[in-house]
Amino acid sequence: MEVAVTHFCDAQKQAKLKLLGFPALEIDLSNVARDIRVAEVRRLVLEETEGKRWIFYPGEAEARATLEVRRSHEESLRVAALEREREAERVRDRARAAVYENKVALANRRFLESREITKENYVASKFGISQRDWPPLLDASVRDERSIETPRRIWQADVYRKFIHGKLVSRGIALVSVAKVADGLTRRYPIAPASFSMVPISVWVFFCSLERQGYLQQHGGQEFAVLKDTLPVKKSPRVQARRGQRLQRGSAPVWARDMVDASQIWSAAKRTGIHIPPAAISGLLHVGRGNLTEERYARNVAATLNVSVQSAREFLCAVGFFAKVEPTRV
Repeated sequence: MEVAVTHFCDAQKQAKLKLLGFPALEIDLSNVARDIRVAEVRRLVLEETEGKRWIFYPGEAEARATLEVRRSHEESLRVAALEREREAERVRDRARAAVYENKVALANRRFLESREITKENYVASKFGISQRDWPPLLDASVRDERSIETPRRIWQADVYRKFIHGKLVSRGIALVSVAKVADGLTRRYPIAPASFSMVPISVWVFFCSLERQGYLQQHGGQEFAVLKDTLPVKKSPRVQARRGQRLQRGSAPVWARDMVDASQIWSAAKRTGIHIPPAAISGLLHVGRGNLTEERYARNVAATLNVSVQSAREFLCAVGFFAKVEPTRV
């Protein structure tokens, strides 16, 4: 045992100890106060592990080698298990991708085989517009447009829907590739094989048209960055006129508020004679309108309360969700 107070075991002494093969432990007491009591010294020497190191210990090299082998083996097992887990995840990803690709291929084939009017109605429904309200920017004259054997307004709206609409991201740049779009068109629209090379040209000219209107910006090569991803869609004047006529006749209530309290619901139920199940109260306190029309919400409430739609309208007016519009006197 070596006790170090002012001097530590030097290299020469360490070499001698190793040569003799004697195990030697060095105890560092250099920071101990000089007036320390014997009992405290005994505790530091016999009970504490801090400040102690082996200068030489027989079999240390073999023990370290054994420990290293064990550690290497355990690390190999850990890496192998991790790789198996990653491979299993890759297999699952490939399976999910295959299912998705098959689903997309089936949808594309059905779309390809559908009639033009079906295609047009499908795209229009995705934007919530009528054929009369088709945005002019999605009916742009392009070069080689006849290579795609479908009216340009259909495939242009389909491209905008799939690759541009709602694609802006909060960070980074949303990019759309001419080549990728052209490849998608060949899978969804009737195109003669001899015209495949013309499709990217039509897409390029269409994107340049959108760029002039502030929707895209050329990013480099055949890629464009999305600058704006919403359409300037307006409701049909005929639809607005019909809604105005209904309101003038007082035939339908209109939204008044989104939230009420339970007392208003119970009071309205009492006045209209409608039974409200306790479980339905929480669902009636707040209306998440979303795209719900007044009529659709009234029908939902009627189904929930098991009453007629007219009774549901009267109840919703009594609660305060709806307000009646008095007929306009002409």
